[in-house]
Amino acid sequence: MLRSLLLFALAMGSAFAAPVVKTEHVEAELVSEKTASQAGRPVTVGLKLRMEPHWHTYWKNPGDSGLPTKIQWVLPAGWKAGEIQWPYPRPLPVGPLMNYGYEDEVVLLTELTPPANAAPGRVPIKARAEWLVCKDICIPEKGELDATLTLAASDGPADPRMEAAIARARNLLPVEPAGWKFDSSLQGRSLVLRLMPPEGVSAPAKVAFFPEREGLIEPAAPQKVSREGRGVRIEMKLADPPVAGVTTVKGVAVSDAGWPGTASRKAIEVVAPVGAP
Repeated sequence: MLRSLLLFALAMGSAFAAPVVKTEHVEAELVSEKTASQAGRPVTVGLKLRMEPHWHTYWKNPGDSGLPTKIQWVLPAGWKAGEIQWPYPRPLPVGPLMNYGYEDEVVLLTELTPPANAAPGRVPIKARAEWLVCKDICIPEKGELDATLTLAASDGPADPRMEAAIARARNLLPVEPAGWKFDSSLQGRSLVLRLMPPEGVSAPAKVAFFPEREGLIEPAAPQKVSREGRGVRIEMKLADPPVAGVTTVKGVAVSDAGWPGTASRKAIEVVAPVGAP
């Protein structure tokens, strides 16, 4: 049985088939981590957006303006789709505004999980994606992307055509750093965030913070970064009017120097309770 399934997969050639969808300023396609996967086990699939030079799309918090990319998955019965795994953003100044997003190319990863009793064979999937792409002007675009996954008795190898794109996307995901402590406070018109490393290491000196919540801070206002012992303090201007009832600050801290203890990853997840100044 196993031999016949493997021969079946090999006979189909590339086990993940996904045509490129071209819009005015973006090329979009679905990419898969593996050539084949097993029933009941998640497989990582990505929406790859390749923008024209100097055009950009947006992070989940777009900053001063813009809209995040949306993906609606159309899957066979019993399949489940996870949340978008967002790579860390870059600041995108546009005149007096500051947006958060991506230039050149971005891959938005999602885990798709087939039911445990799914039959082996080729499985059609569909993603209805919408994104806002901007340069001097912004244009809402969308695409309906089709792909075919293969279910087999064992996981297939990485797809060589897509392996590099998936690896780059994974490396840009923020990680939860071991041993770090975070806290925050509201001080007048400022949000103060403190990042404290574990014993024996120091925080990087140059850090930028991107909050998950829209409207929490003024994105275009400079962030004041300073040392506090081995840690780092980031002071940000609160939005006007300020958001009420903030008890926790969540977001991504980015340093091009990398973060100690994370294999030189450049972004970490931050969850900081709001306490007294």
